[in-house]
Amino acid sequence: MRINRKSQLNVIPMNLIFSIILTSIFIQNPIIETEAADLTLVADHQMARTGQEVCINISVADFKNLLSMQYSIVWDPEVLSFEKVQNFNLPHLNFNNFGTSQKEKGVLTFVWIDNALKGVNLSDGTIIYQLCLKVKGKAGSATEVKFSPQPTPFEVVNLKEQVIGLNGVAGSVVVR
Repeated sequence: MRINRKSQLNVIPMNLIFSIILTSIFIQNPIIETEAADLTLVADHQMARTGQEVCINISVADFKNLLSMQYSIVWDPEVLSFEKVQNFNLPHLNFNNFGTSQKEKGVLTFVWIDNALKGVNLSDGTIIYQLCLKVKGKAGSATEVKFSPQPTPFEVVNLKEQVIGLNGVAGSVVVR
């Protein structure tokens, strides 16, 4: 069998072709970092009697390098009325981060910013504040206390200035 030298020079090894293709793919489409996990906010469950004040813990999961967040919390105003927020456990968080103009409708708005702009990290399960409400519903009544994108839209921003998702886990108050 006779091999033509001219045709041998035109043959490119398959592994070289594969390397060229892969290189061109990575140059055109650089490796994208995995997206940050969504922030999870959790309101706990409480039982109380009519006339009592009940404080609901608001805790977090996947609170990693966050710069800001905003949302609303809603409840049935026939069952609960707003009293106060307390026990702040997040840098730069205080009463001024809450909007109370719609509290009679069972709506509390929330906006927080890391004023240091360094990004804040919290361990899963950290309670960032307590929402205290007065129980005015009758025994047997109940309401969810849930995170809502109305009237304040959900927005969570991390240190890379990426908007990430917000998962709200509703709590509740049952009147005994």
